[in-house]
Amino acid sequence: MRARGRIEHAYERELLWLAAMIDPRQHDPWPNHRAASGASFAVSLDAYRRIGGLPLVASGEDRALSLALMRADLRVRHDCDVTVFTSARLSGRAAGGTSDALRTRSDDPDIPGDEALEALPTALRRFRWRARLRAWHDQRRLGVEPWTEVLDVPAALALQTPSRPFGAIWAEVEAASPHLGAVALRPSEMTSHIRAARSLRLRMEKAGTGAVSREGETDAREENARK
Repeated sequence: MRARGRIEHAYERELLWLAAMIDPRQHDPWPNHRAASGASFAVSLDAYRRIGGLPLVASGEDRALSLALMRADLRVRHDCDVTVFTSARLSGRAAGGTSDALRTRSDDPDIPGDEALEALPTALRRFRWRARLRAWHDQRRLGVEPWTEVLDVPAALALQTPSRPFGAIWAEVEAASPHLGAVALRPSEMTSHIRAARSLRLRMEKAGTGAVSREGETDAREENARK
């Protein structure tokens, strides 16, 4: 479990850096994280009311709350100075919760995990399109730019009212596009993706830019092929 945690953390850090450079969010700059642990949440009353309170789900209510806030375009800061300790319990109250995840990973250390730890080319495509669509939404150009055919999503998604939160629109785009489907990697598959991500990060740092072209995705695929 510890070895798995180390490799997942290493890949997560590379993806978070790339996301912060390609689609920077002023309220949630690098360094950050992506955890949505309930014990570390602080939510303003106004924000809580605007999303209708805590989502009613069987498990994962902490992550559901975080997603609801982001879909409403409310600012969520992932502060690395916050530390949370949880028990490594293998039995718990909620089916599909933390205890089930730990038990499953204990039984099969190489089972695919979180979908956010996806193949690098897909992650780069996701970050780039999210940044692009966010900019077009802010500029009220979603209905002007020809993007729905590229992502294979319903044309109606481009006809959103400018006042609708971008987070809600992006959630629908991700769910509808076959090009943005997330498939979790196995830990044994992550080494080549970590190597490719680090290589890309070094090139971006040297160039001093957050731009990633289609060539960047191609480079990632070629690097992953050299396992």
